[in-house]
Amino acid sequence: MRRRSWEQDWVVEFDIKGLFDNIDHEPLMRAVRKHCSVPWVLLYVERWLKAPMETEDGQRVARERGTPQGGVVSPLLANLFLHYAMDVWMRKHLSSVRFCRYADDGARPKPLF
Repeated sequence: MRRRSWEQDWVVEFDIKGLFDNIDHEPLMRAVRKHCSVPWVLLYVERWLKAPMETEDGQRVARERGTPQGGVVSPLLANLFLHYAMDVWMRKHLSSVRFCRYADDGARPKPLF
């Protein structure tokens, strides 16, 4: 990142607020299936995503979207999701814009003029 930053006059940093809480499971699992065909891995990723959340008072809440906060695989899944939801779209529609993205953060180097 540092080397790439030297090639530009400035950087715009952004954060996709609530990404981990709101990732839609269906397109996420389509992306996982595109890159993995191991049945037990697919089974456990889907179970892990849909496992109910337990509140402090012991109630179980169904999880229909999002990835568990603090989960070790959440950043990997977020990057996979955003590869298709953002990166591919950017390359197709805004191919002249250089950017780099990390899970729910990113930076867009942009020339000064």
